[in-house]
Amino acid sequence: HGDGIIAIAAGYLNVAIRASNVPMKDYTRNLNKLREKLEARHEAEAIQEQVVPGAEQTLREVRAGYNRGGFTFLDVSIAQTALHEARVRFVDALAEYHQAKVDYDRLTGRFIELVGGY
Repeated sequence: HGDGIIAIAAGYLNVAIRASNVPMKDYTRNLNKLREKLEARHEAEAIQEQVVPGAEQTLREVRAGYNRGGFTFLDVSIAQTALHEARVRFVDALAEYHQAKVDYDRLTGRFIELVGGY
């Protein structure tokens, strides 16, 4: 069973190399770069789970302090900007991950049969 999977993977690799006309050295380098970019998923998760909630909490506290007269409007604006920037970074990291995933699938020939390939 394992040999069959290895043979299929090798077939995908050969199809991808022939289809792209890229030398093996470049193919391997591109594959390694894409594997690194796939780590953006972890960055997106960390931003969503830690950075955004922290920025939301900070904004709540600064707004409460502003309402009590302890903070300026500029402080509220800075906290809002930090939250916005965290959310933008989250979306950027997700987009980077999904693009890397698509590029990885294209480079490895993962869905070649589905699109009418070899």
